[in-house]
Amino acid sequence: MHSSPEFRSLKAKIRMLCKQRRIRLEEFMKTFDIHRVKKIKTEQFKRALDVSGLHLSATEISLLLAKYRIADDPCFVDYRRFCDLMDKVFTVKGLEAKPKFQSIPHGDFEPLKTFAFEPLTPTEEATLAVVKQKLLAAVMNKGIVLKDVFHDFDRSNAGKVTRPQFVRDISDIVVLSSDEMDVLLKAYGDKLDVHYRALHFDICPGASGAGTKAAQPRSPERRHLAAPSGIHHSDVVQELEAELSDLVLRDRIRTKNFFTDFDPLRTGKCTEAQFRRCVKLCFPITFVDDVESVFTVKGLEKNPHHDLKTLETREGQFGGVVIDKDLTPAEEEEVKHIMLTMKRAIDRQRMEIKPTFEDFDRSKQGFISATKFERVLSMLTLLPAKASDLRLLLIKFREQAAIGTTATLSSICDVNYRAFLQALQILGAYTKNASSESIRSLVLPGSVAFRQEQYQSGIMNDFYKRKARDNHSGAADLSQLLAELRRQLSTKRIRLKEFIVEGDKLRSGEITVAKFHTALNRSGCVLDADDIQTLSTHFRSARNPDKIDWRSFLGALDFSHGMNTWQQGDVDDSIKRILEKLRNEVNHRRLHMKPYFQDYDHNNVTHITKFQFAAVLDMMQVSLKPAEVQALTHCFAHRDGRKLTNDVNYLSFIQAVDSDYS
Repeated sequence: MHSSPEFRSLKAKIRMLCKQRRIRLEEFMKTFDIHRVKKIKTEQFKRALDVSGLHLSATEISLLLAKYRIADDPCFVDYRRFCDLMDKVFTVKGLEAKPKFQSIPHGDFEPLKTFAFEPLTPTEEATLAVVKQKLLAAVMNKGIVLKDVFHDFDRSNAGKVTRPQFVRDISDIVVLSSDEMDVLLKAYGDKLDVHYRALHFDICPGASGAGTKAAQPRSPERRHLAAPSGIHHSDVVQELEAELSDLVLRDRIRTKNFFTDFDPLRTGKCTEAQFRRCVKLCFPITFVDDVESVFTVKGLEKNPHHDLKTLETREGQFGGVVIDKDLTPAEEEEVKHIMLTMKRAIDRQRMEIKPTFEDFDRSKQGFISATKFERVLSMLTLLPAKASDLRLLLIKFREQAAIGTTATLSSICDVNYRAFLQALQILGAYTKNASSESIRSLVLPGSVAFRQEQYQSGIMNDFYKRKARDNHSGAADLSQLLAELRRQLSTKRIRLKEFIVEGDKLRSGEITVAKFHTALNRSGCVLDADDIQTLSTHFRSARNPDKIDWRSFLGALDFSHGMNTWQQGDVDDSIKRILEKLRNEVNHRRLHMKPYFQDYDHNNVTHITKFQFAAVLDMMQVSLKPAEVQALTHCFAHRDGRKLTNDVNYLSFIQAVDSDYS
């Protein structure tokens, strides 16, 4: 009974859990052994196991009680014999009496791969290997730490979660069929839970740092020696020691003091990591020169004609990043196939992807960082499955100067998404016939070609002309400009004087040009460079030409009493006749027009669409022709800033028709 497979499996499970979590079971048992008789009651034994965090089932606890129960007194359990057996995973008892005893380490035993008693069949083993390969590929591509995905649901830090939680979280990482999920649950699950931590260590064997490759030396000035091998071992070591001896003699370095800090017992030994650290501390100048060689070459003041192009083309820089060159013809074909797949997905789902890129381009420069570009593609579910395909896209559309290439430190800093969108638009005509000869001869324009086309077409020149804020801006009509300012101040209820007076503490009636521009900007008025230049020119102070006479400016903006917004502009005779006709009909029928318009204005923004405006007039049964309705729509059009919209300002229309609102 005691040597049954169930007991051996349970013993291996407890040993593995104790080794992983560094649990000493005897410390939990001593809490209930007040007289130190090395035995406790069965209920205390169960409680100690539960407090230790092993979380054993009732069947497993019964198996342990049957094994270690005292025959003379069945109410007590011999916990010392149980703890000594389990502690063999850490040490061997009685080593202080036998100092020369050669103990066999228990760190090489294989941890339990399955947590159920039933083993996997060969077919299930093959399926499990495929699932692990899928998980490894997904974890490496997405940069995920597998155990961190489940850690939030593991309240007791036991390394396991419930089956529904495991299925829900693992489905976000990789897509598995029902058969593959069942095999995975059978391999790493018990009756209720799934041991995600064991799966993590099986999927990521290099999590502790094994198998990682060190970066190559960066400095071209220092002489780096390869690891000695074979017959030349002694010669290489002597040469390296001679170089280090010269540095110690020249800089007067006490090497022993660096190593004794890591050797408190003065045994003359240290670990390999400590040795590496001590060597770097002993020779800091050499180490700093090695790091700074990435940015510059030492001794340039003595050699001013040194060629620095090696800094741009040096391989192994920053741990292996190499400056990317132009794509080969084969890679160009691969980019076309990748983008054709994206274009078909965009057309099939009817997506508009440009606004998503513009959300990440706050300054509207036409390019975003490579990380943001990858994030947008992932949000739109257009991210290529292979990292190499994404790398080709980044190289193809990386932001460069229009003349020549720009080799920066990161090789791919920004991506021109506008050139990417243009290439997608060009490929739109080839989505149905992707194997034709025309697409094989097609060369997609990259970021450089896109920029050159913009400069040649004059788009960028017009953009910078509109953006200019200098004294050479064109002049605007002052009367129309003041009328537009009056309209904006009335619509937005802006007290412009309060913003201007803040720049004139002494109330002299004059402020500087810069403060005048700042006041207009803070007030919220929508003006362009021509408008600001016109106001600055017409309202300059006669005493101080470098200042603005703000009193005369506010006087010119003063409203005429009793004048509505629609009356400030010129109204032709036909509109006046239509309004007079409507006014007589409203007064004769005693119509209250405002509730009709408010039925369509749920947000109380005082404007509705032109179709709703025509519908309201038709509902009130006023005798107007379609041409007259169109004329009213144009006359009372709503303005968004300085831009006319298709909506109608019904409040201005009511004020013009009904005398009760005027």
